[in-house]
Amino acid sequence: MFNFLKKRKALQKTVDEDWVLKSRAFCMMPWVHMHVTQYGTVTPCCQTPWEEEKAFGNINRQSIEQIWNGKPISDFRLNMLEDKADDRCKRCYEKEKAGLYSLRIATNKDYMHHLKRVNATDKIGNCPNTQPVYFDIRFSNFCNFKCRICGPWSSNSWFNDARIMGMNPNSLRLTKAIEDEDGFFAVFKNYLPFTEEIYFAGGEPMLMEQHYRVLDMLLEMGLTKTYLRYNTNFSTFEFRGKSIFDYWKKFENIFLCASLDGTGKQGELQRKGQEWNDVVNKRKQLLAECPHIDFMLAPTVSVLNAMHLPDFHKEWTELGLIDVCEIFPSILEEPGEYNIKIFPKHIKQAIEEKYKEHYDWMMGVPSKDEERKELVANEFLKCVKFMWNEDLSENLPAFKKVTQQLDEIRNENTFDVIPELKVLNKE
Repeated sequence: MFNFLKKRKALQKTVDEDWVLKSRAFCMMPWVHMHVTQYGTVTPCCQTPWEEEKAFGNINRQSIEQIWNGKPISDFRLNMLEDKADDRCKRCYEKEKAGLYSLRIATNKDYMHHLKRVNATDKIGNCPNTQPVYFDIRFSNFCNFKCRICGPWSSNSWFNDARIMGMNPNSLRLTKAIEDEDGFFAVFKNYLPFTEEIYFAGGEPMLMEQHYRVLDMLLEMGLTKTYLRYNTNFSTFEFRGKSIFDYWKKFENIFLCASLDGTGKQGELQRKGQEWNDVVNKRKQLLAECPHIDFMLAPTVSVLNAMHLPDFHKEWTELGLIDVCEIFPSILEEPGEYNIKIFPKHIKQAIEEKYKEHYDWMMGVPSKDEERKELVANEFLKCVKFMWNEDLSENLPAFKKVTQQLDEIRNENTFDVIPELKVLNKE
């Protein structure tokens, strides 16, 4: 016990801003954040596995308070304080190896103001007299799209295709995070006055009744300064006669990430259910009705769009639909058949050349936020570094197989829509 306390005392001296920024594994998440998966499990964040054995608890069997002060999250905090890598966090570590911006890095910067919590952590890893201030609750997998890079775990629309493909999806088409919603919200309401950020993702949050229920509670309590962050497929702004604009106009701080991976037919192929002209019109509508919203394109960089992502970004910038800084490419790691590391060398070289040209173009375009523009421009180059980090060409057969299956099921032809990928079909 003495040795442990001695080590803990030394750590308290080093857990300052400089130590956090230089750390290799430390993350602020377990001191500020609660992530509830669409299966009810509570995990370190949305980037970590959802399975029970890797979770901090289950929201249907334990209260928020019990999970927040439970042994699993307390042990996790102690490991963070030792700057020990955790296998659940490998997605962030992999991105950081390529120099990419990770959720760990972003969270550490955004929640540095809660370092007092870290240094008040007791010897068993509890964080006394605190509660989560950042919630990410995936209320269900309900979604109107079946994106190629997704699956039945995040979209109930994927269920039939997954069955045909032998993916053995969950026996339930629709999964719900919370069994007793009335009971949960009665308790959750007490946490809202202390909440700094709520992240809505899916499934598709704009189609979830629970999303509007949270907004209603915030409005009833006058909590209009709560930071609302979204990840949406950008397909609908209405739900059962309710307009999301009527809500958003009452909130001061909204950050909206649109999961759009490409333009026109290429975008529609990747995000099955999308109507491209409707996407463009909705962006114009958002600009007109809620110009105060901080908007960002949030493409997932995969085999399907890596060659054309710069073209998409340039098109929307030149159309005036976004500022040049309003995009942030996020690397796909899984499923492996869509990871850009599967590309053969000559395609990687072509992508590298294109992304370097895109960097030069970006740096020459004036922006409302030059600092953010430079961050984004460098992220494009870091995607190239990630691509070269490893050769995953052994996943090419899996790419060809899943592409053929989905093309047959959905009556589509990937290689007609994205002809540059034909070379992968011959590899």
